[in-house]
Amino acid sequence: MKLRFEIDQADSFRRGIDRPKSIVSIEVNPADLPEDTRALIANHLAGIDVLQFFYHNGEIIKGYAVRELSYTSREPRRIVAKAANIEALVEAVKANDRFIAGIEESFNRPVQFRLIDKPPKNEADFTVISDQHSAQLQEVCEAVRQRRRIRFDCFLHDVQDGLNKVLHANSYVVYLLPLPPSTASARFYCEPIFAAEFLGRPIVAHSPIIVLNERTGRIVEAVTLFQALDIYLLSGMRPGTVADELGILMWEGGKWVIAAPEGLIDMANDAQSRAMGEAQAAACA
Repeated sequence: MKLRFEIDQADSFRRGIDRPKSIVSIEVNPADLPEDTRALIANHLAGIDVLQFFYHNGEIIKGYAVRELSYTSREPRRIVAKAANIEALVEAVKANDRFIAGIEESFNRPVQFRLIDKPPKNEADFTVISDQHSAQLQEVCEAVRQRRRIRFDCFLHDVQDGLNKVLHANSYVVYLLPLPPSTASARFYCEPIFAAEFLGRPIVAHSPIIVLNERTGRIVEAVTLFQALDIYLLSGMRPGTVADELGILMWEGGKWVIAAPEGLIDMANDAQSRAMGEAQAAACA
């Protein structure tokens, strides 16, 4: 059968090898390969393509850096080898597996709980995931990948054994509220941390949308961009506050980026116009 993968063209050029195409195919008889080699390659196969593994949001994904890309027309990422032969392909696959194993190991450590004696003041901001659901842990994992604040009751070992990787991978802080008289279970409040430098200053928040006072460093968290715009406009009207010192920041690609208030105002006006148009259409219907 054919195996299709990619060649490192830059490496080939350095070695004086002409590789006009990055994608190559080789013919392989599976019966001629050792069993462990067949298993190694089979794990990465999709059709005839030998695909890379990626680690994202606590799970291993074949062919794509994030799972959402697998639902698009974008081609998957193939293994990149140094030569167009089975030996180079096997070495490239092993290198990819070692890389993923190293990432998994870095997230495979016990969760450090922050012990609390009463529910947090913003408890209403935490979505409840009931322990009456048969797939509670799966629902928790999905909510964590979506970077949501969540609350749930479960056994301590379920968090340490079943959720530690996904919680670490998404930079979560976990608060533990004991539930007497039980010592095996507790109530867990989990919220994400968004931390990165902006203009040379570390900015840490529990929301992906914030309003920053660049002079004082004070931040106010927002749920939506429109709420952030309201905070921005109201704060700019307060005595002693200069609007030019304020900025709306959004979390994108692991860093804070500026959201221009003018663009948000345009978005709000467009949304209001659409709402008015829909209301008028409904009235005429």
